[in-house]
Amino acid sequence: MKCKACGKVLESGLVICPFCRTDPNTAPEINLSAVQIKSIGKQLRREIIKGVLWWLGVLSLVFGFGLVQVYRIATRRVSDEMTTRITDEFKQPLIRATVESVASNNARVLLIQQVQPDVDRFKKEMMDSTVLTKDLARATQTELAKVSLIIAETSSNLHQRVTSLDTRIETSEMIEKHLQTTLIQAQKALEDLRAQSQFILVVASAQADDRTAYEQLTKWAHDENYPLREQARKIYRTVQADYWGQRGQKNWRFLVWSQKVEPEKFTLAQVKAVWSGIDAECSRAFVSFVWDHTILTKEEKLSFLHDILSDSHNSLLAADAAARLLADEGKVIYDSPFDFAAIEKWWIGRRGTNKETETSANKAPDATR
Repeated sequence: MKCKACGKVLESGLVICPFCRTDPNTAPEINLSAVQIKSIGKQLRREIIKGVLWWLGVLSLVFGFGLVQVYRIATRRVSDEMTTRITDEFKQPLIRATVESVASNNARVLLIQQVQPDVDRFKKEMMDSTVLTKDLARATQTELAKVSLIIAETSSNLHQRVTSLDTRIETSEMIEKHLQTTLIQAQKALEDLRAQSQFILVVASAQADDRTAYEQLTKWAHDENYPLREQARKIYRTVQADYWGQRGQKNWRFLVWSQKVEPEKFTLAQVKAVWSGIDAECSRAFVSFVWDHTILTKEEKLSFLHDILSDSHNSLLAADAAARLLADEGKVIYDSPFDFAAIEKWWIGRRGTNKETETSANKAPDATR
């Protein structure tokens, strides 16, 4: 079903056209103006002229087709006749050879004319391609050389940096080890310094009538693991000797003897033998003992005391005690400790005049130690 107003195809049964919104069964009224009528007239004339020309063309084609058919038939017959005659001629050996030669030459020329440009163009393209390839190869080689140089330089720089880094790491490790060693040594030195400082303070306090310090010094003197045990024992014995009797007046009692020994009866040789084994802290007590409690002659005692001036077992007290006894015996002024010049002068002078050996008037003590 078509709408009579707009011509659109519609479904059957519609009352209103969805395209033009009118009744699809009612044709619209047409009212033409003068211009439209004139235009329609021109169109009709144009269509009539086209129709006349068309029929004239059809008639021309009909007659022309007949002429064409006649021409084609005639041409076909002539062509067949010529073909037959040419075929007969070509059967002749001379004509065939001549035609084959001409055809071969023409074919060669034609081949050269037709194919040679393509061959030349292909050769040129190949040459250009070869040149381009060579240029590209040279450029590639140049770039590869540059890249190789860059890689070599980078590798060298990297190797140098790695070597430098290894050196720095080794140096750092050495410095670290050295610092660790130094730190350990410093810690040990600090510990030793603290121990020595404590030892000095305890010694000074013990010599200044500090009982607690003396008891600590005694513990150290008997502790085999204490690093300053020998120094502690020496000072401990010295302090003991100072307090034996009335601040050293009878400190010889501090000496301990074997029960089978009678030290007051020692000869000079025996005294010197015992002296060689006496500790420094006991040396002053031994000097007092030899002078006051042995049966040696005075000359032997004086000789023993003079020997102590040069070897007092590193004891200032022993050297000072021996010097004072010699000064008293020789009536020599000894007012500057450890200045033995006056004593040595007296000793040299008396050696030429003293020829008699005197026996000591000292009594032998009731030695219980």
